[in-house]
Amino acid sequence: MSPASGIDAAFLAGNQTTSSMSESIDLFGVRVMGLARMWRAEIDRRLKPLGLSEARWRAIRHLSRNGGELTQSKLAERLGIRGPTLVGQLDLLENDGWVERRSAPNDRRSKIVRLTEKAAPLVDQIEDVIIGVRGELFNGTDESMIQECSALLDELCARLQSGLKQHKEETGGR
Repeated sequence: MSPASGIDAAFLAGNQTTSSMSESIDLFGVRVMGLARMWRAEIDRRLKPLGLSEARWRAIRHLSRNGGELTQSKLAERLGIRGPTLVGQLDLLENDGWVERRSAPNDRRSKIVRLTEKAAPLVDQIEDVIIGVRGELFNGTDESMIQECSALLDELCARLQSGLKQHKEETGGR
């Protein structure tokens, strides 16, 4: 039985530990969100001397991890932001020569965002910083602990994705 299904069983069975388990789950959520925020902030701090904000380095990284180009709408989706919010960041990245935008060949309304050759060394620097922070963060951590935590996070993500998919089906994508 996975850790998450054990939690469900405790809630369904009305165990006396429900209150403390509920507190543990709440604290777990707060810690996961806090860790993500602190992790990004540390990367952001180290990339600031390169003139990169979190919004800018994340856009560059998503592009680099997807063959160097994505449609503008797909990039916004992957970054978890709306298209109009992305436009301002892309304007800055384009002005700095890191990306270029062009109309998609099969749909002129759609824009393709592509990393420029000038961005290649910057992508390497971004990756070096991210790898460095990750190495420092996980230094001395038992691999089995990381695998167990990853399994739990994967299960929680799958549940959320399933719920989102169901919600879209029920609301017609709204």
